[in-house]
Amino acid sequence: MYPGQIKYVEPEYPVILRRHGVGGKGIFRLTINQRTGLVDEVKVLKSTGVVLLNEVAAKAMLQWQFQPGSVKELVVPFEFEVHGFSRILH
Repeated sequence: MYPGQIKYVEPEYPVILRRHGVGGKGIFRLTINQRTGLVDEVKVLKSTGVVLLNEVAAKAMLQWQFQPGSVKELVVPFEFEVHGFSRILH
């Protein structure tokens, strides 16, 4: 959680991408409404390299909420990481 954050929603890692070992790191800029504390905009500063991962990250971050007046803008690094991926060839 970030300073002033009162609601956090974890991005949903698409099963099909996780199953195929697709991950990525991205950087997002959030613009937060000072009056409401809601995220008004999410901008991709550095793509994860996968459009769908960018979309699910932005969708989750748009649901985040902060204490009104606490944060105006926030840069958030996020990584979709695959654990235990292996592929068996026959």
